Amino acid sequence: MAEETNSTTPAAKRYAVVTGANRGIGLEICRQLASNGIAVVLTARDEKRGIQAVENLKGSGFSDVVFHQLDVMNPSSIDSLEDFIRTHIGKLDILVNNAGINGIMLGIDAIRALKTAADELNGEKIKWKEISRQTYELAEECLKTNYYGTKIVTEALIPLLQLSNSPRIVNVSSGIVKSQKICNEKAREVLSDVDGLTEERVDEMLNEFLKDFKENSLETKGWPAGVSGYTVSKVAVNAYTRILAKKFPTFCINCVCPGHVKTDMTCKTGYLTAEEGAESPVRCAVVTGANKGIGLEICRQLASNGIMVVLTARDEKRGIQTVENLKGISGVILDADAIGALKTADGEKIYNEKAKEVLSDVDGLTEERVDEMLNEFLKDYKENSLETKGWPASLSGYTVSKVAMNAYTTILAKKFPTFCINCVCPGFVKTDINCKSGYLTVEEGAESPVRCAVVTGANKGIGLEICRQLASNGIMVVLTARDEKRGIEAVENLRGSGFYDVVFHQLDVMDPTSISSLKDFIKTHFGKLDILVNNAGIVGLLLDADAIGALKTADDELKAGTINWKDVSTETYELAEECLKTNYYGTKKVTEALIPFLQLSNSARIVNVSSGAVKSQKIYNEKAKEVLSDVDGLTEERVDEMLNEFLKDYKENSLETKGWPAILSGYILSKVAMNAYTRILAKKFPTFCINCVCPGFVKTDINCKSGYLTVEEGAESPVRLALLPDGGPSGLFFMRKEVASYD
Repeated sequence: MAEETNSTTPAAKRYAVVTGANRGIGLEICRQLASNGIAVVLTARDEKRGIQAVENLKGSGFSDVVFHQLDVMNPSSIDSLEDFIRTHIGKLDILVNNAGINGIMLGIDAIRALKTAADELNGEKIKWKEISRQTYELAEECLKTNYYGTKIVTEALIPLLQLSNSPRIVNVSSGIVKSQKICNEKAREVLSDVDGLTEERVDEMLNEFLKDFKENSLETKGWPAGVSGYTVSKVAVNAYTRILAKKFPTFCINCVCPGHVKTDMTCKTGYLTAEEGAESPVRCAVVTGANKGIGLEICRQLASNGIMVVLTARDEKRGIQTVENLKGISGVILDADAIGALKTADGEKIYNEKAKEVLSDVDGLTEERVDEMLNEFLKDYKENSLETKGWPASLSGYTVSKVAMNAYTTILAKKFPTFCINCVCPGFVKTDINCKSGYLTVEEGAESPVRCAVVTGANKGIGLEICRQLASNGIMVVLTARDEKRGIEAVENLRGSGFYDVVFHQLDVMDPTSISSLKDFIKTHFGKLDILVNNAGIVGLLLDADAIGALKTADDELKAGTINWKDVSTETYELAEECLKTNYYGTKKVTEALIPFLQLSNSARIVNVSSGAVKSQKIYNEKAKEVLSDVDGLTEERVDEMLNEFLKDYKENSLETKGWPAILSGYILSKVAMNAYTRILAKKFPTFCINCVCPGFVKTDINCKSGYLTVEEGAESPVRLALLPDGGPSGLFFMRKEVASYD
């Protein structure tokens, strides 16, 4: 049974179908789409609950939502929905495939036992395998619902999406596909061959999974041990997304993990609300004056990052032509930031007394006060007394208009604290407004609203992978390395893999001139910085290649547990001193140089890549214990005292007798100092989010590939901290994803 839509709705109106939408994320997606002016067809398997959901939305003022029953596993139900849309609407603009099941049976008593005093569950501490049961039948039903159901619905509605001039498909996926690696050979063979990926190959993979499930050999065949059906169904959905995107290049088709959301499916164990979870699939932007120049490029970059863009222009013909040229752009979700500051258009100060009085009183800044300032300006202009009254001598009207806009930004930001409101200078861009006299391209000018990150020591290993993962999350990355040739090659390789928002800048963390050059580059090209990942470092010892080679297995690999680093390495005072200068003092110098730009960001993040060696080898030295245990009195000067004591004892050949680590001494002390500096910075800049992290024992050149984690796995933890939401933790030490003590 379906509700009727208004047949007089203009053809230009946009229409969306959301599956599995009577509650949770699906319902909230409907709410947010409707609030953005989209007419929504809310679908659900249970007709009674679906109608109730629509009534609730209408009671909240969302009148442009209708219900239609849909069971994604029932062909007749799907045909009925397709017929309804074709008959009553005639086309479809947006399809959100949200319907899904988890494919397991939960033990209610076990879940109740895990509840806290606040009657809540902590999802991080739940071992789903222990409180749930999965069967072959449940896994098979999960695949049919989550993957094949999504496929059947999509295929039925694609002809209607082809009638839209901006078709969008969003497949709601899950982060579990990242947390539970699939090591099965068939799955890896199918999924790694992106160019050869087809629906038939995905079917082969799923049939293999079901065969192994029936034979009770999931774990031995490399499939996930827990929540298996759900994980594999979402992997299949992600693969199908890539297949569809290639098949329909004029569509914008993506899959998205909404985060760990408190829903019935997760027993309310998530840390995000349904509102927050629904934000990822529902992004909309309006760009004014956008038919050319910077405005057009902002639209292009937003659209390429998965944002629904309303391009506006005064000239309708030019605006429509511009939209036609932009059609077909597809990409991923991006969280955009901008920089705001009360500066004049050309950096020139305004000395007028009224303007200074209004603009300096930030707490008392109002629209009425801004009007007073502008009226004063116009009066002085009419009286030909601009310069004598302290107004700009040239570009006066333009400059004062932008000053007023900046002030209005401040007023709005206070008025709507839940909004992210900023103003931005895109730089001196070659546009019609300045007769093409700027030095930046429109592409560079439009980049300002995009979040920017600097990663040090990033031409290989963990640093390079951090760049890749940040870029895949829509961050503009400045990849830095000491070796210019290797750094440029690393950037070229990333771009060859489709990551174009990565640029290279040479950086030697021990060279003040090199640091200053990077600082100028950030200032000129971006004007601010959002994320700094201090990854550059050296190990501080000489390795015996022959001794290490003798320890290699038949597979040409090293097993960390078999290595006695003292037997295969040489440490000297000079190497230890260089290690401290690079890992600790180099990190300090870079950070101090870039902090002014981080202060211009409204979501500043600093991630210092540390090491688990600080936990495995205790420091018993009295000076170190005195400095590190006094958290309230911890200062950079006290850290310097500790390091000077270490170097003195090293020079006197008394490390072990004075309680310092016997091996990897310089490296461990450098990371202990970095951890202490993290705590100092976090106290000094409470609005920043500053943490240090051990990425785990990763196979890199620094440990002769003896780790047990891949660089992809190692980079996940620093990237997670770099992308923490506002209000996230600061001043903490993480061992991969878990908070650890500094002791």
